[in-house]
Amino acid sequence: MTEVAFGALFELIRNGLLVRQDKSGRGLPITRIETISAACINELRVGYAGLSEESCGAWLLQPGDILFSHINSVAHLGNCAVYEGHPKKLVHGANLLCLRPDRTRLEPGFAKHLIRSGPFRARLAPYVKKAINQASISIKNLRTIPVRVPPLAEQRRLADLLDRAEALRTGRRAALAELTALRQATFAQLFGDPAKNERGWPRVKLGEVILSAADGPHVSPAYSDAADAVPFLSTRHVRPGEILWEDLKRISPAAAQAQWRRCRPQRGDILYSKGGTTGIAAAVTTDAQFAIWVHLALLKPDRQRVEPLWLEQMLNSPFCHAQAQRLTRGIANRDLGLQRMVQISLFLPPLPLQREFARRRSAIDALQSAQRASLAELDALFASLQHRAFGDRQLPCLVD
Repeated sequence: MTEVAFGALFELIRNGLLVRQDKSGRGLPITRIETISAACINELRVGYAGLSEESCGAWLLQPGDILFSHINSVAHLGNCAVYEGHPKKLVHGANLLCLRPDRTRLEPGFAKHLIRSGPFRARLAPYVKKAINQASISIKNLRTIPVRVPPLAEQRRLADLLDRAEALRTGRRAALAELTALRQATFAQLFGDPAKNERGWPRVKLGEVILSAADGPHVSPAYSDAADAVPFLSTRHVRPGEILWEDLKRISPAAAQAQWRRCRPQRGDILYSKGGTTGIAAAVTTDAQFAIWVHLALLKPDRQRVEPLWLEQMLNSPFCHAQAQRLTRGIANRDLGLQRMVQISLFLPPLPLQREFARRRSAIDALQSAQRASLAELDALFASLQHRAFGDRQLPCLVD
């Protein structure tokens, strides 16, 4: 495997055509930073400047060209995508570099994975110039980064293998998104639109269908690394319909016990964000012990009136979420507040119908759990393939 300067692998590396863009749809499409925000060419996220092929032919992209984000936030710097000829005519616009591979030395598909690899990004990092809200890297410095490339035949094999692994990951993510949409569709099918309430369900306040609402400690407890320390959740661990258990801090059992005298989480309770990003609900589906921070509320549903999974979905509906935003106070320190929170208006369908929704939701959740586990395995596989392709060793010859 040969080590060369990155710039030696390309026929050209240049910035794009600097021209005022609009969304008029007049002329040929021209790239913007957003065109590759999803790591592929998005034909819907382009600009226009009334350009014709005669006026900008030198700036038209060629199939195999790589668009590279060299001015962006630090997290998105180095994002790239291969232009594969769609749309048929696409002008290379400013603020994205065009990297045109020397096809006698470098395969575009391999180059894409090389740029996205950990070793390349690590070598890129020392050259990043940071400014307020954005960062950049110069063409001069980009050219000098040392990279290792195998022969073309091996490049094609590695690119194909990584593409197939990436396609599997993309499929799992799409399946997860579809299952999330299915949750919402199931709710709408059974209950209708909460805002319109076409079926005439009785209206109630949140406070009428819960036994209590409490938040976590208003003074940050001391964190602990002890073996018996208790997980401590904040708003970043709560997503609509999901509690995240990664990257947790922990507190001592004594600090947790002090909190539990006010609100001890149990299976079927609802965690509801009341500070920062407010109005997000997730049902507790575990018997594991944990504690919560002040910006989370713990709601204990009245199980004689509401099913927890139904209440969670109701609170996450646009209708309830909009109410939470209206009731939230503050700008820098946003807070929904327990007293305002319980005033959120809901409709209340019959409990048997809520239970039917909970039954269907549980089936969807089981499918999502399986898809997440599969995605985690594929992520680990992809990371291993990347390491073996761009680390110290090449991938062995694998067969289908």
